[in-house]
Amino acid sequence: MNRPDVEPDFRALFESAPGLYLVLDPGLAIIAVSNAYCAATMTKRDEIVGRSLFDVFPDNPDEPDATGATNLKASLARVQTCLRPDAMALQKYDIRRPDTEGGGFEVRYWSPLNAPVLDGAGKLRWIIHRVEDVTELVRARSDASHLREFREQHRIVSELRAANSALADKIEENTRLQRDRFLLASIVASSDDAILAKTLDGIVLSWNASAEKMFGYSSEEMVGRSVAAIFPPDLLEEEDKILKRLRAGQPIHEFETRRRRKDGIDIDVSVTAAPIYDAAGRILGGSTIMRDIGERKRTQERLHDLQSELIHLSRWNTMGMMASTLAHELNQPLAAIANYTSALRRMTEEKGDAVASDVLDKVLKQRTRASQIVERLRNQVAGGESHRQPESVEDVAREAIELVSPITSRARVRTVFEAARPLPRAILDRIQIQQVMTNLMRNAVEAMEGSKVRRLQIGIACTGDGKFIQIDIADTGAGLSESVAARLFQPFVTTKSSGMGLGLSICRDIVETHGGKLWARANDLSGTTFSFTLPVDPPTAEAA
Repeated sequence: MNRPDVEPDFRALFESAPGLYLVLDPGLAIIAVSNAYCAATMTKRDEIVGRSLFDVFPDNPDEPDATGATNLKASLARVQTCLRPDAMALQKYDIRRPDTEGGGFEVRYWSPLNAPVLDGAGKLRWIIHRVEDVTELVRARSDASHLREFREQHRIVSELRAANSALADKIEENTRLQRDRFLLASIVASSDDAILAKTLDGIVLSWNASAEKMFGYSSEEMVGRSVAAIFPPDLLEEEDKILKRLRAGQPIHEFETRRRRKDGIDIDVSVTAAPIYDAAGRILGGSTIMRDIGERKRTQERLHDLQSELIHLSRWNTMGMMASTLAHELNQPLAAIANYTSALRRMTEEKGDAVASDVLDKVLKQRTRASQIVERLRNQVAGGESHRQPESVEDVAREAIELVSPITSRARVRTVFEAARPLPRAILDRIQIQQVMTNLMRNAVEAMEGSKVRRLQIGIACTGDGKFIQIDIADTGAGLSESVAARLFQPFVTTKSSGMGLGLSICRDIVETHGGKLWARANDLSGTTFSFTLPVDPPTAEAA
């Protein structure tokens, strides 16, 4: 297969590579740097090339115990002595801000790899310093997952050390190549990602070892061939869009997609692409980096499964908090039992058995209600079955309003209740739906804490098709921000200073298991309206 006659501008390839690369001479002076490295370290090429590495990047003077420069010097010394690549563990190495950005130092974390470049006589000619900026990753892993991630990084570094011997052999095989070609080849060969260069027509110019391993095609099979060979048929248009952006000089930042291996198996990859320029600034082609993210996606799926299990287990915690509140509310029917019982004693003596019997019925009714609440709460915490039957939604709502009346009274909230008539019955578990209503009403009261007008409006009506009953709970609070509204029903999302952010997630779960939907929207009262639906009892719907 014929290769293209035009030799790529390897310096342009190196400077345009999406990765963070620095080239040092044996005296540790900077002789070349990629655009991405300059951007990540807030430096300019013409201000750092020719200077000593540690003059450009000293330790943060505000941190006497900083070890970034010391660890880097030790790694570079090992490369100079052993003439072998040296992978470093995750490092904290702060970067100096330009004066235009306020000066001082900015906290950064890096994952570095230093590799030697030898001449034909086997002597050290250059050192390639490659890093990955993992600052955001470190900040995002401040909990137990960070510890697991840190341990995983150390495991990867250990494996990388073992693989460095093969990488060094690859570098040594290419030491006789001309300078720019060797620099680019060393960078590409040292990467664990698939890296390729292509023309603006999509013809492959270079294909590294990781690309061979990832896709099963050798360099001889792919160089001179269209990169479309690794595209699934349904994603061929994607390459047209990529080439169009490269021709316009627009880099393509990391995005997730699929590519097809030689054996016909599709794999999930993360793709980054950038245009390649010649010395005159003309676009010659593009460089592409592809990373296999299959394992990462499988890890995310496992994390999602674990999160679902955590939500299930955290129901105990949420229900425990609700039980504390309900214990207070149960005092009302229990107090009524005590009052009716006292009255029974007096009335039996004063008015006879008929009146006493009526009071006794009320006592039993209140006792039954209290027992049902406790039993349903116990079943829900224990994962018991839901008890659904046709119920009056208006009666259920009135009881829920009564349960939160102490809270609305203390917060000086005016409650307005409206129910359309006639209103069919709905299929529901009375206690679970009251749990949803009381949770939404409590949230509404808390949302109006700083409002001058405090109005809680509850409305019930049938939907247009008559198949559902819709319950609206509106407040006059400050409303929801767009960022919170977009993730409102996700687990662990909350606008409160305390709480786990599981209440709305559990409410949605209850409503959806009833066959309904739960959503939120801004209302004309300047606040938020939460609405949910419940299916109408079919026989009642037919009778209507």
